[in-house]
Parts: sequence; C-alpha cells; structure tokens
Amino acid sequence: MPSCAGFNLTRNAVGSHTSYAMRLDRAAQQALIMGAAVLILANLLPIWLVRFPPLQDYPNHLLSAHIIAHYNDPNFDYAQNFILSWRPIPNVLGTLIMAGLARIVPTLLAGKLFLSFYIILFPLSILYLLNAVDSNKLLLGLFGFPLTYSWFFNMGFVNFCLSLPLYFFAVGFWWKTRSGQRHRVYRIVVLGLLTLLIYLSHFLTFGVWIITVVLLSLTSVGWRTTIKRGLLLASLVTIILIPAALVFDAVWVQLKAIFDLITPSVIIFASLPTKLAIAYRPFISFRTLVEGTILLILLCLYVALLCRNVAQWNVNPFLGLALLMVGLFLVLPIGFRGPFYIARRLLIPAVILGLPVLYDPARLRWQFILIGILAVMSVAHTSVMLG
Repeated sequence: MPSCAGFNLTRNAVGSHTSYAMRLDRAAQQALIMGAAVLILANLLPIWLVRFPPLQDYPNHLLSAHIIAHYNDPNFDYAQNFILSWRPIPNVLGTLIMAGLARIVPTLLAGKLFLSFYIILFPLSILYLLNAVDSNKLLLGLFGFPLTYSWFFNMGFVNFCLSLPLYFFAVGFWWKTRSGQRHRVYRIVVLGLLTLLIYLSHFLTFGVWIITVVLLSLTSVGWRTTIKRGLLLASLVTIILIPAALVFDAVWVQLKAIFDLITPSVIIFASLPTKLAIAYRPFISFRTLVEGTILLILLCLYVALLCRNVAQWNVNPFLGLALLMVGLFLVLPIGFRGPFYIARRLLIPAVILGLPVLYDPARLRWQFILIGILAVMSVAHTSVMLG
C-alpha cells in the first residue's frame, strides 16, 4: 500500500492543529485502507471460487506457460514439437511469470496466482499514482476498483492488463522523482526497469508510456532536459537488453509484424459516431443492465467531480494527458485485419490519468459518502463477475 503521509482529508474543514482534526484524519485513513483491503478481497473471489476462470484468451496463455515450464519434461514431449524463442518481444511478460510459477506449483494454480497478482496490483498502482501526484486525493483511487474486471481482462488479454499497473507505477514514480536532483542513478535504473517491463508486457502501452514521459517532461523540465534524460533512459534499456544482435532481431521481428499488418487494405477506421458508440465497451463485459447502470453512475460522479474542480484545469498537466488519450482514441484505427482493439485500449489510461484533476471533498461527511458510493459500485460490479 502506498504511503499515506500527507493524507490530509479533513483539516481544511475542522482546523489543522487540533487533536480532533487529527482523529478525523486517522478515521478517514483507516476507512480508506480498510475499504481498499475489503474491495481487493472481494475482487479476488471470482478467481478463487471457480476451478477455471472463464477468460477468453486465458487458456492460450496458460498453455504457453505450461509448455515453457515443462519444456524438457519427457512426460509431455514438448521439445519434440515446439522450439522456444527467447527474443525479448512484447506480450510475453505475463506468460513468463506464469511459466515461472508453474515450475513450483501446478499450472492452474500458477494462473490463478498470476491473475490475483494483477487484481491486487491494479488498484494499488492507481493509489500509488495519486499519492505521488497529490496525497490528499487518495480516496479517488477507489474509482479503479470497478475497472479491475475490465472488458480486456474478461477477454483474457492478460499481458495488456499487466501493462496497465506497470504503466501507472511508472507514471507515479516519474512524477514523484521528476526533479531528478537526488538519487539520480536509482531513478534512472528504476525507470529503465519499468520501461523494460512495460515493453515486454504490451507494445501499445509502451508507446503510451513514451508519449507520457515526453509530455510530462516538456511541461515540467523543458525540452533540453527531456532529450537528455530520454537518451539516457533509452541507453539503459538497450544495455539491459544485450546482446545487441538479439535486441535488433527482436525489434525487427516486432516491427515487421506491425508492417505486415499496416497496409491500406486492412486498416480499419471508424467514424466519430461509431467511436462514441463503442466508447463504453472497455468498461462493460457482458452488456447487462447492472453493468450499464454502474457505468452511468460512475460517469456522472466522475464528470461532476471534474467540473467541480475547474480551477485546476489550467495548472494540472494530467488533464491534458487524459484528453490526449481521448483524442488518440478518436483518431486511431480500431484495428488491423479485424477487431485488433487498438483505439479502445487508450480509454482506461485516459480515465485514470484524469483522477488527479478531480475535486476531492474536504468535509468528512462527503468523503465517506464518496467512499461508500465507489465501494458499492465496486461490489456490485464484482457481483456481476460472480454471476
């Protein structure tokens, strides 16, 4: 759990130096911590109450993990039918983690442990991001819990889902250490490792991370420092991915696959009305009335808190970043050679990047009301997954 230092939720309302105010602060902190813990446990139930989580592409990743973990096992003869490739290409990190776990525990259990790791990591990464930007807005991190079981997760896109918390951790760490005056080596190493992990998870999230770093750097430290730090970070990632021949081969394989997909005859664009009509899909898996109602309530609450904080629109760079993600969603193709789901992947980062711009209520009553609404919405969404 990210640190709650500086988590001042109530002192503006009741005075900043009274023991009563401090007790209210602790009560709000405890309510948030307990609520987050309960919601994480509730989100774990759909994974552990069934023998096999019904996620569409999940069996493919599970089989790949089993092959890697038992490649030389004579009971399966995988070595006679498959050739392992250790190129550092995207969309493999989750599979490799499951493969590592499958060498210790049964493969089905390894898969559940990995899914549990994501379910825990996703909301914690959002809380970490908010704590890094403005610790007073930690309770807004509860918006992330109903998004844990997104359409992408239920489709079994486990590597893309893993890339999201890694991205949020990276953005939070970058913002927290953006001055770069202390522990420069530590900062570069951590950012280099996070960049590498995001790259290995999903190529699109990697691109979003690069865009994020560039824009936040330009608004915070200027273009010269941005170029300097960017070159240093790129050099570190390259060094981590030695030998160079392997890196070139891996990058070339990835680029060739993209070039094969991107031809004028297979790029699928959509009109603006169509884009707006599918904007809800990352947040609704089964198109039930319950999910639609939850999404509508959360959307109204999100917009209300955003409009209540108009004064911060011009000074907070995260609003511009969130709007850029929405703009990219509107102009990018929806896929290549079928529904490759390009543009819609940007909507979850857009929603989370907008959280630091939302209004955080100062009165304790409204804080608990907001916590209650978001907790109920999360539990209701989890109940849909259980159903």
